[in-house]
Amino acid sequence: VVTFSRAYWDRYYVAYPWYGRWAAYPPYGAPRVTSPHRSVECAGGTCVGVRGATGAYGGSTAQTRVCTTGSCTSTRVTNGPDGGDAARTRQCTSGQGCTTNRLVVGPRGGVHTGSRTVQRP
Repeated sequence: VVTFSRAYWDRYYVAYPWYGRWAAYPPYGAPRVTSPHRSVECAGGTCVGVRGATGAYGGSTAQTRVCTTGSCTSTRVTNGPDGGDAARTRQCTSGQGCTTNRLVVGPRGGVHTGSRTVQRP
């Protein structure tokens, strides 16, 4: 048990405003997932993993990973309940490194892209 004080709040909850009493803060609710799924299948030297979920408020996410002969590819697509979308692909090859590409489209149409490459000896 700790004392609820401004000093405690400023140390552990820096990003949140101080109201001085617990009742002023909204109750915490854990994220709700309505339909999680996942599977892995391997055959002929190739493995494919798929996982995803749909949220209680309509958002969804899905990820697929494929690995074969020293190379792996991962793709994740997330659709927000209010229309925003995000996609990320990652390609990694043994002894060469990885390249990641991202695309985010906000619910009002704003776009952000990014790419990063990491070389491995």
